[in-house]
Amino acid sequence: MLATNVLGTHATCEAAMQLFRAQHAGHLVVISSVASVRGMTGSRSAYGASKAALNSLAESIRADVLGGPIAVTTVLPGFIATDLNTGRRGPFTVDLPTGVAALTAAIEREPVRAYVPEWPWRPVSALLRVLPLPVLRLLT
Repeated sequence: MLATNVLGTHATCEAAMQLFRAQHAGHLVVISSVASVRGMTGSRSAYGASKAALNSLAESIRADVLGGPIAVTTVLPGFIATDLNTGRRGPFTVDLPTGVAALTAAIEREPVRAYVPEWPWRPVSALLRVLPLPVLRLLT
């Protein structure tokens, strides 16, 4: 999981940035996760760590191109009902059409960071950042 999520994304970003630099324009979108906000327990630890690495990767690339014609967006989705997360969905899971619409709208806005869908994942992410670890452990 770490190799795929981190190294695969890094290689993909490098290839995309080479094209964007050559054409002097582009919008790089890195898909992270709300799971990147804090450490997770059990099997989710590698997933969360890999997605946290993507936050840092996107920010590093953004710093390299700051003020230029290339936009960099980090997307942090919450639970969206897909086949990939069957059996691991949380209480705020949204259906696929809602998730896709939110993702598309976020990418089109070209923000620095987007939570998808914005509600409830932006406030949930803020809460995750400040919860004491024992409480966080119970929730994850």
